[in-house]
Amino acid sequence: MSHSKAKHKALLNDKDVARWNRNLAKGSVIVADIYLRSLGRFCDNIKKTPKDFAKLSIKKIEDITQDFIDNMETERRSDGSLYSPSYISSNLKSIRSWAGYNGKFFRRKIKISNPNRRPTLKDERAPTNEELKTVLYNDKTALRTRASISLIAFSGVRIEVLGNYLGSDGLRVKDLPELK
Repeated sequence: MSHSKAKHKALLNDKDVARWNRNLAKGSVIVADIYLRSLGRFCDNIKKTPKDFAKLSIKKIEDITQDFIDNMETERRSDGSLYSPSYISSNLKSIRSWAGYNGKFFRRKIKISNPNRRPTLKDERAPTNEELKTVLYNDKTALRTRASISLIAFSGVRIEVLGNYLGSDGLRVKDLPELK
């Protein structure tokens, strides 16, 4: 089991965290998963369990959260880049969600600098035909990966057509009767 999966499981051992996570999952499994990981990173950073954090006064909760968000805005990722405002916002939403679930509703408006800045998308572009060929004709690229890339690149399907977040549904070979 990976380190992050072990932490994920450890968080869910707390019945309150598990209940909060199940409740979130009723709306969106993806959001529930993201918020759980964010809460875990946050609690590691502040060196408190989710339960200990929820027991603090609302003033202390807001102060700790403000300091954490301020730190995220100046902290550099492992590649040297800054965290994107949308990533910071997602972390703030997960903290607010956990606090609110425990009856601690933020009165303070915690702001995030440059909320519309999208640094991770700045240099994004579609791959060139040469780059596609390099991946598709590389003998180290698995056949399943080649098929997925081909469907996305040449037919225009979106990634979730190939499979949902949980991997429980998606396009299958039998869905393409004209395929030989």
